[in-house]
Amino acid sequence: MTHDGAVTVFAESLSRVDNVNPKAAAVLLADQILLSGRWGAAPGLNLRRAASSAMRGSADDADDVHWGALVHPGAIIWPVALEVGFAQDSSGPEIARAASVGHEAMVRLAHAIAPPAADGYHLTAVVGGVAAAAVASMLFDGSVSPDALGHALSVAGGSSGALLERSGTRSFHRGHAVITGIAAALAATEGLTATRGDLERGGGMLPPWSVATLSALTTDADALAETSLRPFPTSGWNHPSFEAALEAGRSAIGSIIRIVIAVPESTQRASAAGTRPASEAWHHLGHSVARAVASTRNGQSVDELLTRVEVVNRRAAGAEVTIEAVGGATSVEVLMPLGHPQRPLGVEDLARKWGMATSEVVSLLARIESWLTNAEPRNAPNLNASLDGVAAVASEREQ
Repeated sequence: MTHDGAVTVFAESLSRVDNVNPKAAAVLLADQILLSGRWGAAPGLNLRRAASSAMRGSADDADDVHWGALVHPGAIIWPVALEVGFAQDSSGPEIARAASVGHEAMVRLAHAIAPPAADGYHLTAVVGGVAAAAVASMLFDGSVSPDALGHALSVAGGSSGALLERSGTRSFHRGHAVITGIAAALAATEGLTATRGDLERGGGMLPPWSVATLSALTTDADALAETSLRPFPTSGWNHPSFEAALEAGRSAIGSIIRIVIAVPESTQRASAAGTRPASEAWHHLGHSVARAVASTRNGQSVDELLTRVEVVNRRAAGAEVTIEAVGGATSVEVLMPLGHPQRPLGVEDLARKWGMATSEVVSLLARIESWLTNAEPRNAPNLNASLDGVAAVASEREQ
């Protein structure tokens, strides 16, 4: 294949994406709006505003996740779709389609280049700028430009050190991807030709080319519909343990003597299982479970319960939490996190995450879905009207 081949085929394949799922898109967009605090629009194309939305939406590591690819699309895709879409006077359906294209680009590329590219790199950062370029390019030109993808691929990267240290750089990676993607698409609209052969050549964070790479780049992943929200107030690695701890805590009788968390070693490494949580309580496995159990009890604090936590190895995926209490032992196993496409969130789950009444959630999602599917009237004013009342909810989250 020539150096022009893979990027061009990828762009053409993305340009044909039209499998928008309005209900799934409405949930994902609502989540990003509430996490970032951005519910309206301002005139013009503002890269700082778009990057800020991305960083705010992912600041607490609560943004969405595609479990199959282990990337986080929403905090990158939606800020680009809204910023460029509003600047271009795009309709709700046009913005929804561009977002679907971005999800496909991000997940397909992650499947194509991982796991080699995940070694030492933050995969969301590696593929995020390319996906953002696809979104912006679709809204600027009505199709995905190979030059936009080529520019973004040429500068793709992102150290996994941000994950190891659990630093705010993880959110900066999202903001950087947003700026990179929009800039790459703008360069393409100006006629600046791009490097086209990086996918085939490999090098840097890109693995050597293979036939499987092209197959992954052109295979429909239904990525938007397969992207999941993270419903619990903890890192995604801890969600099975958190859910199991909630259920076990509700069943335990009497004071709790010991809490045993059985998870794979990979989860322990990612969740700082063996260290004192200090300022990283959100990520810490033991602290997460102690918080979950404490929320079901009266009289035993998180700090007290944390001293009773023991972490053990488990070969199977998921988690099992055993609570030994005065009234006996209770064990709960969770194999797949709540929010996974095979365990979709209900309205009550969304209400708990967003701090809203279930009736408000139903109304909000209906309004957003209507905007995403109705071509007239166009753009921001209609979305702002659809999101009436969201500003108050978002403001309360910041206080």
